[in-house]
Amino acid sequence: NSFYRRDKNGTLQPDPTPVAERSAKGGWDLWKQRKYAANLSTYDDDVTFAALRFLMRLDSALKFADVEIHDAALYGLQALLGTQFPNGAWATNFDRFPTTPPDEKSYPLLRAGFPETWPRNWPKDFTGCYATNDELMSRAIDTLLLAHTVYKEPKYLDAARRAGDFLLLAQLPEPQPIWAQQYNAQMQPVWSRAFEPTALTSRESQGIMRSLITLYRATSDRKYLEPIPRALAYLRRSLRADGKLARFYEIRTNKPLYFSRGPNGQGHVLTYSDENLASNYGFIIAPAIDAIEAEYQAALKGENLTMPPAPGKNQIQKIMAAMDARGAWTEAGTIRDAQGRKQSPQGGVIRSQIFIENVRALCAYLQYSGV
Repeated sequence: NSFYRRDKNGTLQPDPTPVAERSAKGGWDLWKQRKYAANLSTYDDDVTFAALRFLMRLDSALKFADVEIHDAALYGLQALLGTQFPNGAWATNFDRFPTTPPDEKSYPLLRAGFPETWPRNWPKDFTGCYATNDELMSRAIDTLLLAHTVYKEPKYLDAARRAGDFLLLAQLPEPQPIWAQQYNAQMQPVWSRAFEPTALTSRESQGIMRSLITLYRATSDRKYLEPIPRALAYLRRSLRADGKLARFYEIRTNKPLYFSRGPNGQGHVLTYSDENLASNYGFIIAPAIDAIEAEYQAALKGENLTMPPAPGKNQIQKIMAAMDARGAWTEAGTIRDAQGRKQSPQGGVIRSQIFIENVRALCAYLQYSGV
């Protein structure tokens, strides 16, 4: 059974983890053992962070009057602070509420570097205790800055700054000065899942640069801008022939890395070819180099970028006309059934990206039109 703080009636429950386990010095070496797998909390895919941001905004809107909501927000923030490593990073998950954060003796402050060698096949060892994958660090920083705005507590801004300090340490050296998806305790890039190799990552690096700009705006500390010109220059010289970026680039050679499916469609095979890509992951991404450059230059000048133009009435009419009776937008596409086979539903599929873009356009239209 999962460990919940409250039962179905809302009654607060005692923590079932033994006191000795709760007070043990935390860290990835302990959490990855999954001793309390039913209690696993995840920072991946903005799961915990998004919930915390919602709770904080609701807490603020209610003027902190709802005791349970206020308590839940602060409890989650306490866990966020307690799972932060000494260098400012986080692991993707943890399995017990931390009363003692990871210690510097086990997780020393080191600058990122390249391993001498790395395995070409997935080692299945999950040694990557520090993660940036799927914008984990960026969403953590967003959450902490919001916490500082809402609760006016310096500890949240301090934690956001430590997260930024980790990103400074985690930038890899020239001639490949961007970031990896995950690092071991020695601050070297390592594998994560079977399709996430020891490599440099362009997608997460773009998000990291934007977070560094955000931190500069919040702190006025120029050190957070220092890595950006080198990283942008690297991405520009690493563009594919089609103007896009590979998600992964090989250490030292800088060759784009991809994955195809293994025999009978099972597993993943590391390859330099993009001709038969596995469909479960975005191995080629659109660059945001020019946009980040503009954000960087605006930050240097102390300017805010101008608001994007309001969506036109014709665009809004098309969005409204395409909406079905449920309020959704569908299009032809494929999904996988319970057995993992691709299916093309008769009614089409709902893509989260399209849904979000359409809702944003509708909200922007309402804002600009004063409705």
